[in-house]
Amino acid sequence: LNTEGTDIGEGAFAYCEGLGKVVNLDVAENIDAYAFAYTAINKADLSGAVQIGDFAFMKESITDFELTLGESIVSIGDNPFAMCRLAPFWAEVTEEFNGVSYVETVYTYDISDTVKIIDGSLYAVVPNGYELIAYCDMGERMATVAEGTVRITAMAFAGSDVVRVTLPHSLDAIGHKAFYDCDKLTSVVFKSYEAPILEEEFDTAYYESFENLPATGKYEFTDYEGNIITQTGLGIVPFYMWNVSDGKYSNVYYGASFVNRIGHGNPELIMIRPSNGQYYETFIYSQYFTMIIDGAVAMDDITLEAIEAINSLPEKVQLSHEALVIAAREAYNRIATKEQQALVDNYSALVSAENRILALKSQNMTPDTPDEPNDNVQGGDTDVKDKSNAGYIIAIVALAITTVLNLAVACVAVAFIAVSIVKGTSPIGIFKRSCAQKPSDEGKCEAEAEKSEEAEQVIDEVEDASTDTEENK
Repeated sequence: LNTEGTDIGEGAFAYCEGLGKVVNLDVAENIDAYAFAYTAINKADLSGAVQIGDFAFMKESITDFELTLGESIVSIGDNPFAMCRLAPFWAEVTEEFNGVSYVETVYTYDISDTVKIIDGSLYAVVPNGYELIAYCDMGERMATVAEGTVRITAMAFAGSDVVRVTLPHSLDAIGHKAFYDCDKLTSVVFKSYEAPILEEEFDTAYYESFENLPATGKYEFTDYEGNIITQTGLGIVPFYMWNVSDGKYSNVYYGASFVNRIGHGNPELIMIRPSNGQYYETFIYSQYFTMIIDGAVAMDDITLEAIEAINSLPEKVQLSHEALVIAAREAYNRIATKEQQALVDNYSALVSAENRILALKSQNMTPDTPDEPNDNVQGGDTDVKDKSNAGYIIAIVALAITTVLNLAVACVAVAFIAVSIVKGTSPIGIFKRSCAQKPSDEGKCEAEAEKSEEAEQVIDEVEDASTDTEENK
């Protein structure tokens, strides 16, 4: 290829079965769909690639394939490496500890902004999550698809030796032949509330081979050369549908999502689904799995929306965020069952946000805006302002006292402290005026200021306790 870079068009070298090597492939930027499909290439340095199209290096049968990708990659189509057995991706990073450098091998990292490696496997970033492009077997019997994955591409696991696969609750779709030829697969754990869509594509070879008739019994056909062929049906349905309105295509089930074609699958394949899962008992799913076991409860859409609403709350809520907090509470309240509510693992963040809003309202001030002079007092009198601020603090103390002591005792305490503020003899009022009147004695003021800050921290703790008490009531 041109050393300056080359764009390779769709199907440019497809079915060139003798093609085993491409010079300067590492500088090719755009490789379109099926560009090298069904060739003899088993090693590709795509470090200069920006875009790789659908099934660009697809094979006829499972083939070991050595792949290199670079940080310039932006777009990966529907599994360009279908039927290719890829080694796990890895990278070396240097860490320092106590002045000594260590080189560590990692299997989860970013190749680029849009392509990731998670547990050694190849993922693409899409608008609503991840797509698993190709599963890379790390020699483990158990495989787990990363949380946040919304789709598994075609033939992503094809030919893998995996025994058990766990699919995330975020999964929406499973590509054509995603687990084809996984002969050792015995169980699949589904976590999504709704069964993922199976993207099964029609293949005329399924019908023309006369090996996939769903009917029960034996049937005779005449092939294109006039030969009579006798074929035993798969027994999926009780009779041969010779009079279907749309022709032969309804006479065959062509799915091959798990292990093998429908009617030829693993007779011991087990599905573990959520106990509240929907649409897992469809006809097509039943053709792949001979046993269905109920697992844990899955999150439904309403629960997921509540979790997302709580996650959207700022880490430090201010009064200006009250509408967000209210919306998060409303989202949580829409959850109908306690089972679903128990799945909201960030509920404590919502409670904390609500408590903070209540505390801010009790102070009648917004911490994220600076204090301004009181416009209702001529010249913004400092002494009056100090008494006002002290009044807020005393009000909070009174609230705490009310929840613990007899109401009458609390009222007497409030009256006594309020009189002290008016007369200017309260500890807070005396401290602020003494420092204002004696600026020369800075050391003493600083020492007392620290004591005052400690007192305010105690008041904050009392405030939190009182808020929790009110919430429990």
